[in-house]
Amino acid sequence: MLGRYPEYKGIGRLADTRRFVVRNDRYSKMSSVMQWRFNKRFLDKQIKDKARIVLTTPARQASPGSIYARELSYLRSKGYVVSKDGMEMVRR
Repeated sequence: MLGRYPEYKGIGRLADTRRFVVRNDRYSKMSSVMQWRFNKRFLDKQIKDKARIVLTTPARQASPGSIYARELSYLRSKGYVVSKDGMEMVRR
Protein backbone atom coordinates (compact mmCIF):
# COMPACT_ATOMS: atom_id res chain seq x y z
CA MET A 1 0.00 0.00 0.00
CA LEU A 2 1.35 3.40 -0.99
CA GLY A 3 0.13 6.92 -0.48
CA ARG A 4 0.89 10.20 1.15
CA TYR A 5 1.71 10.10 4.84
CA PRO A 6 -0.21 10.07 7.14
CA GLU A 7 -3.33 9.23 5.07
CA TYR A 8 -2.20 5.73 4.13
CA LYS A 9 -1.37 4.87 7.73
CA GLY A 10 -5.00 4.72 8.88
CA ILE A 11 -6.31 3.13 5.70
CA GLY A 12 -3.60 0.48 5.84
CA ARG A 13 -4.87 -0.76 9.16
CA LEU A 14 -8.28 -1.42 7.60
CA ALA A 15 -7.11 -3.12 4.43
CA ASP A 16 -5.46 -6.49 4.06
CA THR A 17 -2.34 -5.11 2.39
CA ARG A 18 1.31 -4.59 3.22
CA ARG A 19 2.40 -1.11 4.13
CA PHE A 20 5.70 0.55 4.89
CA VAL A 21 5.99 1.21 8.61
CA VAL A 22 8.84 2.87 10.50
CA ARG A 23 8.23 4.69 13.76
CA ASN A 24 7.86 8.40 13.00
CA ASP A 25 10.47 9.46 15.57
CA ARG A 26 13.01 7.08 14.01
CA TYR A 27 12.15 8.01 10.40
CA SER A 28 12.39 11.75 11.06
CA LYS A 29 15.94 11.33 12.40
CA MET A 30 17.12 9.58 9.21
CA SER A 31 18.82 11.40 6.38
CA SER A 32 16.85 11.58 3.12
CA VAL A 33 19.28 9.02 1.68
CA MET A 34 18.52 6.59 4.50
CA GLN A 35 14.77 7.23 4.24
CA TRP A 36 14.88 6.37 0.55
CA ARG A 37 16.98 3.27 1.25
CA PHE A 38 14.28 1.97 3.62
CA ASN A 39 11.47 2.83 1.18
CA LYS A 40 13.29 1.24 -1.77
CA ARG A 41 13.93 -1.93 0.23
CA PHE A 42 10.20 -2.16 0.96
CA LEU A 43 9.33 -1.61 -2.72
CA ASP A 44 11.87 -4.16 -3.91
CA LYS A 45 10.34 -6.76 -1.59
CA GLN A 46 6.85 -6.00 -2.90
CA ILE A 47 8.10 -6.34 -6.48
CA LYS A 48 9.87 -9.62 -5.72
CA ASP A 49 6.80 -11.03 -3.95
CA LYS A 50 4.48 -9.81 -6.75
CA ALA A 51 2.42 -8.10 -4.06
CA ARG A 52 -0.64 -6.04 -4.83
CA ILE A 53 0.30 -2.35 -4.75
CA VAL A 54 -2.77 -0.36 -3.70
CA LEU A 55 -2.68 3.44 -3.85
CA THR A 56 -4.43 5.27 -1.03
CA THR A 57 -3.64 8.61 -2.65
CA PRO A 58 -4.24 9.00 -6.39
CA ALA A 59 -0.93 9.08 -8.27
CA ARG A 60 -1.86 12.45 -9.82
CA GLN A 61 -1.85 13.93 -6.31
CA ALA A 62 1.77 13.01 -5.61
CA SER A 63 3.62 16.23 -4.81
CA PRO A 64 6.68 16.75 -7.03
CA GLY A 65 9.84 15.84 -5.14
CA SER A 66 7.99 13.92 -2.44
CA ILE A 67 8.85 10.41 -1.31
CA TYR A 68 5.49 9.27 -2.70
CA ALA A 69 6.33 10.71 -6.14
CA ARG A 70 9.72 9.01 -5.97
CA GLU A 71 8.10 5.67 -5.06
CA LEU A 72 5.74 5.92 -8.04
CA SER A 73 8.60 6.84 -10.35
CA TYR A 74 10.65 3.91 -9.08
CA LEU A 75 7.78 1.50 -9.69
CA ARG A 76 7.34 2.89 -13.21
CA SER A 77 11.03 2.23 -13.84
CA LYS A 78 10.39 -1.39 -12.83
CA GLY A 79 7.57 -1.86 -15.35
CA TYR A 80 4.54 -0.73 -13.36
CA VAL A 81 1.79 1.61 -14.52
CA VAL A 82 -1.14 3.20 -12.75
CA SER A 83 -4.28 1.11 -13.19
CA LYS A 84 -7.22 2.48 -15.19
CA ASP A 85 -9.12 3.29 -12.01
CA GLY A 86 -6.05 4.99 -10.51
CA MET A 87 -6.13 2.87 -7.37
CA GLU A 88 -3.20 0.51 -7.98
CA MET A 89 0.18 0.16 -9.60
CA VAL A 90 0.11 -2.88 -11.88
CA ARG A 91 2.72 -4.66 -14.00
CA ARG A 92 2.57 -3.91 -17.72
